[in-house]
Amino acid sequence: MLAVVLMAGMSSCGKKVAEVKAISVEEAIASAPDMVDSEVVIDGACVGICKHGGRKAFLQTADEQILLVVAGDGIEAFQPECVNATIRVKGLMRAFVPEPREEAEECEEEHAEGEEHECCKHEQKATEVPGIIYYVEASEYEIM
Repeated sequence: MLAVVLMAGMSSCGKKVAEVKAISVEEAIASAPDMVDSEVVIDGACVGICKHGGRKAFLQTADEQILLVVAGDGIEAFQPECVNATIRVKGLMRAFVPEPREEAEECEEEHAEGEEHECCKHEQKATEVPGIIYYVEASEYEIM
């Protein structure tokens, strides 16, 4: 009897990402300062992933703002199938204050000469607002 009660309690605690009400990328960007360190579920158009390990995904709004999503614990990498698809991401909204640096120079150092730097363009756009950079540390994602 105790085992049945425990199993019922455990199954009701977990929800699939698809069962949770998600917000849009626009809502996430607008509300980011109020959601730092809070769990969020976001649906958005993935316009790219980092080609060097797939640990970053870039969600875009209708007016071409970019929200950076970083693979956290539980995600090895974002799959190539995410690009040009709507994905649902669950994770924690995070913020950090970047140190002054030359974005283009750092990007160039990370890539071999002559490689396409599309992920750098997305990352630069996601971090172009001076001051605080907001991003999602993802624990789960799914292609919708």
